[in-house]
Amino acid sequence: KRDRVLHSWMVENSLHLQPLPSQMQRNLSKYRFITGQLDPMVRPGSALCETTLPDVPLEHRFVLPHLSHYNIAASAWAWYQVAQWVKTEEGRGSLQRPILQECGG
Repeated sequence: KRDRVLHSWMVENSLHLQPLPSQMQRNLSKYRFITGQLDPMVRPGSALCETTLPDVPLEHRFVLPHLSHYNIAASAWAWYQVAQWVKTEEGRGSLQRPILQECGG
C-alpha cells in the first residue's frame, strides 16, 4: 500500500502534484532547479518548470550536460552549484535551505 501511494505521486497528471506549482510560486526564492540536458526521463524545460513557474529567476535554474536520470545526484557539477547557492544565501543572511525540486516530467 505504501509503495502504491508513493508511486501515485510520480504519474503524469498526479492529483498529489497539482497544488505543488502554486505552493512553490508563493516563495520562489526557496527553490532551485537542476536537470540534465540529455536526460531521457525529464525534458529540461519541464524539470526547470519554465512553463509552470515562469517567474523563477534564471540564476535558480541549472542545466547540466548529463545523460541519465541518476547522474545528476552523483554529479560534482551539481553539488558545486548547490554549494554556490548555499554560499550565496549565507552571504545574504537569508539561508532558507534551498529545496531541489523536480516538477513535471
